[in-house]
Amino acid sequence: MPNLTFSFWSLIPAVVFSFFSFWRRLKEDYQEEAIFGLSLLLLTGLSVVAVLTSLFIKINGVVFPIVYFGAALILKVWALKTKSNLWEIFDALTLPLFYLLFFAGIGSFLSSNNFWDLKYLGAALVSCLVYLLSKNKYRSFSWYKSGKTGFLFWEASFVIFLLLSVLAFIDTNVLYFEGIIFILLTIASVEVIYYRAERNLKNDLKKLFRKK
Repeated sequence: MPNLTFSFWSLIPAVVFSFFSFWRRLKEDYQEEAIFGLSLLLLTGLSVVAVLTSLFIKINGVVFPIVYFGAALILKVWALKTKSNLWEIFDALTLPLFYLLFFAGIGSFLSSNNFWDLKYLGAALVSCLVYLLSKNKYRSFSWYKSGKTGFLFWEASFVIFLLLSVLAFIDTNVLYFEGIIFILLTIASVEVIYYRAERNLKNDLKKLFRKK
């Protein structure tokens, strides 16, 4: 039986670092009460989602995707209610996403002693590297002329879910269903980036076929 204590204690530094990072990113544009309220809402809501998913679905691989979707939904509702910039808040959640995957990956590995549980740790490190390389340059990308906020979070999501998709099909112990979920989230991340880039699909397709 896996030692779930490791998994629990690994989430404590994840929460601490995430709260601090989230506050630091938003403190200049939002009141501290609003940041604390949203942070508490995310922590409470996602904890409930994670517990209910574990109890009723009982497929370890789908907990993270469902929690991820829950976070996006909570942010969407909160932004609409407070009339805040949703995309700015998404970007503020980029580092917390790394911290969650990093520490949860360590805890999951120590709990199960399963080498494949390090995939979350690996995905966090790779996506963090991509984030560091692009955070000050993405506005100058030729294919992202809009330069709008939200890119960093969805770029990180794309890298994370792409890596998890590949690893899901390599690991023979992972259910086919889990791999499909990761692929769908990878595609969704690309679609959001494309939407924020304000590109025109019809024009892009014309240019693509002209080159051929």
